[in-house]
Amino acid sequence: MPSALSASAASARITVLDVLDVRFPTSEHLDGSDAMNLEPDYSAAYAVLRTDAGGGLEGHALTFTTGRGNDVQAAAVAALAPHVVGLSVDDVCADLGAFSRSLVHDPQLRWLGPEKGAIHMATGAVVNAAWHLAAKLAGKPVRRFLGEMSPEDLVAQVDFRWLSDALTPEEALEILRRAEPGREQRIGHLLDQGYPAYTTTPGRLGYSDEKLARLAHEAVAEGFTQIKLKAYVGICGTDLHWSAETGFVSGPRMPGLRVLDRIGSGDAFAAGLIHGLLSDTGLESALAYGTAHGAFTMTTPGDVSMASLAEVEALIAGGSAHVRR
Repeated sequence: MPSALSASAASARITVLDVLDVRFPTSEHLDGSDAMNLEPDYSAAYAVLRTDAGGGLEGHALTFTTGRGNDVQAAAVAALAPHVVGLSVDDVCADLGAFSRSLVHDPQLRWLGPEKGAIHMATGAVVNAAWHLAAKLAGKPVRRFLGEMSPEDLVAQVDFRWLSDALTPEEALEILRRAEPGREQRIGHLLDQGYPAYTTTPGRLGYSDEKLARLAHEAVAEGFTQIKLKAYVGICGTDLHWSAETGFVSGPRMPGLRVLDRIGSGDAFAAGLIHGLLSDTGLESALAYGTAHGAFTMTTPGDVSMASLAEVEALIAGGSAHVRR
């Protein structure tokens, strides 16, 4: 992997893996709240790879948690220190893929992961800190450092153990090589136009309608064209849409739902909403289709409802959320 190592950085070693426990009391005003996170004290286990090179050469990254979960997450990051401290900066940055794979092969920590849960998140933080370190050495932002890598280097970073049934390294390399000729133009477009983003700031479960409207107006004034709302389809079943043009538009309430399984309800809501929008029956009707289909998914086990359009429309009209077989 190409880099621009100075003489001092080339001989540098990682001396410390620091873990900072960062927490914000966001639950005081229900910032970040949603149906599953009613007291979200937004937090992060912040990892810093420090080196003995001059100029404060360090790599920074974090893994996001909430509140008490940060106790576990910070400990998980710290547990990886024996695999990191003492390594050559040159060796780590020369093959970030190999560095990543070395962290998931600890024979004892594997028992807690390594590709799931707190150990998975901790590994991600340390690996991302190494990428930050490598990008600093190359004198580039991480996004540019990654975007300018050769197809061969990109493929070398990926652990294909879980992918090769669907995509082999050779196939991935061919895809990247085919896309390579237009890369500079795409980078130029991003630098010139930026990348479209949405904000979640206005739409939190604990916010009043008045606060949601105020924050939504502020987001639009700041230039956001997309706002993601954290809606709650619970025992009464309702969803909410807001725009500067329409104000609030609500889906139907459905009291008495017997919730068995929430898995897939978001996808089911999206499917119903899209059906309604494509049917061109109006936003309120589209929200009703989304809410009803999401309700069916939560009142049947598994991640699909198998409800028919007729059953969804019957529920919108006030019928039962029982799927007929």
